[in-house]
Amino acid sequence: MSDMDKSTVAVNMINALNAAQDGGMLSVKAAMFSLRDLSDVISIGSTITDDDINHAEDEAPPRLSAVHAPTVKTGGNPVSNEP
Repeated sequence: MSDMDKSTVAVNMINALNAAQDGGMLSVKAAMFSLRDLSDVISIGSTITDDDINHAEDEAPPRLSAVHAPTVKTGGNPVSNEP
């Protein structure tokens, strides 16, 4: 596999792992394990140790959209749906 192909696969896989974590479908521990398993193909994640994985969180992280959600202020006059 060329360096360009490895780079493309690495970006796509990391984006997929991040999306699965953000969607609550994958824990940090599972993502680290998956990334390490892919390291021979994408050349990223080979330094993740068993100790790193064992100390990672088992539970799914909070969704990024919930963590970075802006504060919504209530009040004012709502807009009518009638003409």
